[in-house]
Amino acid sequence: MDFPLLSVITFTPLVGMFIILLIDKDSRDLIRGVALTTTIITFLLSLPLFFAFEQTHEMQFEEQYNWIPDFGITYHMGVDGISMLLVLLTTL
Repeated sequence: MDFPLLSVITFTPLVGMFIILLIDKDSRDLIRGVALTTTIITFLLSLPLFFAFEQTHEMQFEEQYNWIPDFGITYHMGVDGISMLLVLLTTL
């Protein structure tokens, strides 16, 4: 997978939070709807990751980007066997 699906799964709830911040606090049903929709989207995005996961001892779906190269700071994420189950559990 070349698409950074793990990052999308990680930051989708953040997008939902920003949308909720823009909604009037008296619109409770709309806030609940956006929260539920965000949760469902996040879970559905984690399913292809789960089914494409292969039982090996190596990290999979790794993403690495230079974030602040002057300080040697990078963004590096990947999943292994236990992490994959935790990603699925967290999104559920």
